[in-house]
Amino acid sequence: DDVAVINNDDDDDLSEAKRKVREFALTRLREANQHEQAHRLATLWNMEYWYDSEEAEKYVQARRDKYLQWEEAFKPLQPEENNNAGSISIPDVLSNPTDLLHAFATLESTINPKMPVIGFDVEWGDDDEESPKKNDAKKGGGAALLQLSTARMAILIDIPALGRSRDGCEALANTVGCIFRGNTARQQNKVKLLGFSCRQDLSRLGNSPCASSSLGGNNNQHWFPQGRTSAVVDIKPLISIDNAQLRNLGLSRICDYYLGKPLDKSEQCSMWQERPLSQSQRVYAALDAWACVAIYEKLSFRSFLTNSGGSTRSM
Repeated sequence: DDVAVINNDDDDDLSEAKRKVREFALTRLREANQHEQAHRLATLWNMEYWYDSEEAEKYVQARRDKYLQWEEAFKPLQPEENNNAGSISIPDVLSNPTDLLHAFATLESTINPKMPVIGFDVEWGDDDEESPKKNDAKKGGGAALLQLSTARMAILIDIPALGRSRDGCEALANTVGCIFRGNTARQQNKVKLLGFSCRQDLSRLGNSPCASSSLGGNNNQHWFPQGRTSAVVDIKPLISIDNAQLRNLGLSRICDYYLGKPLDKSEQCSMWQERPLSQSQRVYAALDAWACVAIYEKLSFRSFLTNSGGSTRSM
């Protein structure tokens, strides 16, 4: 009898945990205005689902007011650059070598020659069995997405899709590989790659797929440079020098300090390896890379950075 009671308690705990997970899923779908999907799941799970359009609109507007928005970051320099008076288009994910080469050339053309920098960030799948443990950048799988951004434009690169083909690896080597080695086709001055606490990002890129046939089967010729690179600048130590109280803060709160609004991190734990990515995922990803450039521009006026030329130790 005692065993039966214990088993019943375990079943109750499991049911309660399952209910909470399902409620959380429905809440997130409601927040994302994915009501059709939420209603379908609620029916499948025999749960109630309500939707108040007026309350939902207020909720969406409150989030827009609170968090940095795409159109606030990527504004046209002149009104005539966009006939619809809107912001620059949200980028699609680049999974074709030709599209990558074209988009990368356009990105290079938007680099500020007076401050040649590109922000970068990396996303990966949290369900990867080889996902690195905390503070262990040497372990783990590859990148699911690489984001590159100037102040005016962002591109999103599908690393797994491109890394599986010969042409894809060659395109990665001639674009991503070049800038991380410090080589650019359009800039006389060396371009800095700006990341935020980016050691694990670099590890993920280095562990990403590279079709063995793409570079003569030589494993030492990965499209991403292996080892240290002087092209990368981690802005987190610079932020700590500027204001020690920001030392332990994440990128979202640091954006709030320097740019007046935090980043919306609701998509941080998305399934980044799945395709297609939603618009909200693409916005989140692009803004993470853009924020590194925007914050660096604020820091560039600080004496500690101007006197040193913005140099830091190699990553």
